[in-house]
Amino acid sequence: MKLKKIAAQMILALPLATLAFSSAAMEKVTLKLAHNLDTSHIVHQTWAQMAKDLETESGGKMKLRIYPGGQMGGPRETLELLQNGALDMTKAMANELGKVRISGEILLG
Repeated sequence: MKLKKIAAQMILALPLATLAFSSAAMEKVTLKLAHNLDTSHIVHQTWAQMAKDLETESGGKMKLRIYPGGQMGGPRETLELLQNGALDMTKAMANELGKVRISGEILLG
């Protein structure tokens, strides 16, 4: 049940991401997502499918580059990269957020 909700949220986010950029004025964009999950995890697999769909739906103008398995660091490091603008998306659990001081605007949902 929870996995269906996550998948539905990801699918709903895809059209919004493509609408956020005008296809006529948009240059190629590569979004970076980092997480600490294994590539066999269902959430990673959902993101991998989202990356394929994003590239297809945008006509190759948008790509999602995924850094799985903690390649960009743990939750603290990826949140810091997100805050610094070096990363566009990450996955964080509520218990991990308590260890990090959040400044600026981060969408938590």
